[in-house]
Amino acid sequence: MRQWLIVLAISAVVTVIVFWFIVPRIDNRPRGALILAIIGAVTVVVFWLGIPVVFAGAAALLALEARRTPSTAATAALVLAALTTIAAVLLAFVG
Repeated sequence: MRQWLIVLAISAVVTVIVFWFIVPRIDNRPRGALILAIIGAVTVVVFWLGIPVVFAGAAALLALEARRTPSTAATAALVLAALTTIAAVLLAFVG
């Protein structure tokens, strides 16, 4: 039980930092989305902390906002965010 609460606290703190402090300050949405998607993909290594999905969600949010104008970076970020989420969920069940 204690370990689960620690993981939940880490995930909550990362979520607050990413969505309240980092995402609102990103001006170049396609590039920011791609960077967050890459960070999310890298953090799949520590999937049990729940942070890959946080970064993937932030990347998807920025990518969807950026896709109002055609952008290759936003499309790549959206695809990478989806793959990261799928990988994190699969690892959570299998890993």
